[in-house]
Amino acid sequence: MTVAVRIKQAGGADAKKLLGDPKVVNASKAQLNEAEWAGVLIAMLLFCSSQNIEASIWATCCCLGQVVYFWGRLAAGTAKVAPLGALPRYIGIIGLAYAMFGALW
Repeated sequence: MTVAVRIKQAGGADAKKLLGDPKVVNASKAQLNEAEWAGVLIAMLLFCSSQNIEASIWATCCCLGQVVYFWGRLAAGTAKVAPLGALPRYIGIIGLAYAMFGALW
């Protein structure tokens, strides 16, 4: 998981002030989105690897999408660049699913 901002569990004025910062909110949302997709992608990629399913182009799309989504959103400071990373990720997931089901049947 990629981490851009880390805040201690203990609250306080400093933590509340930091959580109100738009950059921190954007980084937090980007981290959450990356973490939500990481589990699904790892499971699919490990399954393809264990079954010797050749899906390298789709795996590359997924990994590239994860990196571009997180770091693009973090560098831009806004969600406007999110589709640049989300689209390859969606295409990669569909391609991996197609390769997996094609190899099974």
